[in-house]
Amino acid sequence: MVKKESDESSFKLRRRQRRNLIELALSFIHSWSSSMVKRADWVKHRQWLP
Repeated sequence: MVKKESDESSFKLRRRQRRNLIELALSFIHSWSSSMVKRADWVKHRQWLP
């Protein structure tokens, strides 16, 4: 009985770690893509400047 409980808690811990990892990756991708968009906008503005 004790082993089953510890297995369940470790499973929950792994699931939480995986969720944190996914959120971290999503935030990294979001910040990277937003910086790329900003850079693209900056290049567009540079093209419009005389």
